[in-house]
Formats: sequence, structure tokens, C-alpha cells
Amino acid sequence: MKKLIFIFCFMLLGFFPSCIAPNPQNSLNPEEKDVYITNYDPSGKFSTYKTYSISDSVVYSSNQDTIIKKALGSIDIITLSTIKSAMQQKGYLYVPKDQNPDVGISVNRVNVISTGTAISYPYGYGSGYGYGSGYGYGYGGYGGYYGNPAYIYNYQVTNDALILQMVDLKDHTDPKKLKVVWEGEVLGDFSPNQSVALEKRLTDGIQNIFTQSTYLKIN
Repeated sequence: MKKLIFIFCFMLLGFFPSCIAPNPQNSLNPEEKDVYITNYDPSGKFSTYKTYSISDSVVYSSNQDTIIKKALGSIDIITLSTIKSAMQQKGYLYVPKDQNPDVGISVNRVNVISTGTAISYPYGYGSGYGYGSGYGYGYGGYGGYYGNPAYIYNYQVTNDALILQMVDLKDHTDPKKLKVVWEGEVLGDFSPNQSVALEKRLTDGIQNIFTQSTYLKIN
């Protein structure tokens, strides 16, 4: 409902500029900003895949740290468990890596921090606002009465992603050149200060990307 209200206010900008808050995203809960993205290779032979294996840990990486580290905390355990449950619901059978699974799934958490500069107007028609989304873009300064001074400010945007990749282990000729046949992403701000809420957002996100990937289901 909050998203619909925001869109309605935006459409009425020319008539009721006071509808727009200084930062519309502040009125959204973290889970309302989450985005689910899936993509697949049309050449993937999904109807022939029956078994799968999954990485035994979550790989963490960040543009602020060139070192990629593996971790297996409570959230990671729940993440891996949720993926296994989703794969089981799709009809896949889990097998260890040494039993020649048809597909393999990697699990990655990526954190990217970027900064930018924007301009904003303090008041007036179409009062200026600076808006930095959780997904890597920002803008500021719209309208303003003639003569009202604008101000420039810096902002920092944190982009987090849980990325699942499915590779074909059945029909490959070179183990060093595995083909990614499916990818699912959960995008949002995954700050660790709300562990319970974060666990729910990640599990809901995983369930959503599998739900919208109908082609993964085994008949």
C-alpha cells in the first residue's frame, strides 16, 4: 500500500508538492525495498536435471576488501537450508559433490559501497530532494522557486546481494568452463544489526526467486 501511495503522490506533483517527503525511501521498511531477479540460459536442459549439489558455505566478497572469505554463521546455515528445501520442492535430489550431480549451486553474498554527489533545493514548488536508492543510483534537486539557493551534498549507497548460480555439471566438456544455466538474486540492504529480520528477508527472497523460476521444476 505504501508503494501505491507514493506513486499517486508523485503523479500529483504539480498540484500537491507537499505529498513528497524529503526522502521517499525513508517511509519504506527494509523488506519493501528488496528486489528479486532471476535469469536463465534458454539452452539449459532443465528437464534432464535430477540431482544437485550445493556449496557447503557462503562466499562473502566486497569492493572494500579484495579478500574473499567464507563463513558459516547462523544466517548462512539458514540460507543454505532454505535453498535445499526450495530445491527439494522443485523435485531435485541432493547428492554429495563426489556422486556426479547434474547441477551445482554456488551461494554468494556481495557487498558494494559507492558514493556520489547530489544537489537539492531547500523549499518551494517541487521542493528539492536527494534520493539514493539501495540499488546503485541517486539524484537530487527538482524544481524550486527562482532565487532559492541550492546546496550540494555527498551520499553513500550500500548495495547488498545474495546471488545463487546454478551450473551444468552433466553436459560439460571442460570442468574449468562450466556453464551457468540459472541465476537468482536477492537485492537489498542487508545490514547485520537486525539478524532476525534479515534471516526472514533472505529466506523470503530465496523462496520468491525459486517461485518465479517455474522452469526449474522437475515433472
